[in-house]
Amino acid sequence: LPGNDIFRHFDNFAVRTLSGAYSVAPGQVTREHLEAAKEVLRRIDVVMILEDLKSHMPQLEKFFKWDVRQQMGGASHRPSRSHRPAEASSSLAAQPSSSDFVNVNGHTSDQYSHSMSNETIAKFNKLNLLDFELYEFGQGIASDRTLHAKRL
Repeated sequence: LPGNDIFRHFDNFAVRTLSGAYSVAPGQVTREHLEAAKEVLRRIDVVMILEDLKSHMPQLEKFFKWDVRQQMGGASHRPSRSHRPAEASSSLAAQPSSSDFVNVNGHTSDQYSHSMSNETIAKFNKLNLLDFELYEFGQGIASDRTLHAKRL
């Protein structure tokens, strides 16, 4: 990344991107930008939350006519929020488990839990408050789109 672009990835990146306000100065993303981002999200036909990917597959089946049942199998591909590998049950032994997608860089759970101070986490959360609101809004849109896809 260019040196002058880095802050944007840690300062309401999703709101910046969807609202068209990508170049706004650090700390200057506003609720107006959030509302613009929400409006863009409302116009998107398929909205899926990565952490709940499997549950949103009906959207892909409806809008793209994909048969995703074989690709998803019976296993959940949801990584652990705590960055700790999930225990694989014997019924899922042949399927990829969430542990296949966690700690891919070799860090331990302890290293993940100590990678940022509480102060840094609080600052990050404050800097990205509007992105967190957009995420919550997006979860609702994704759920609505999935329910609609299941009904058709």
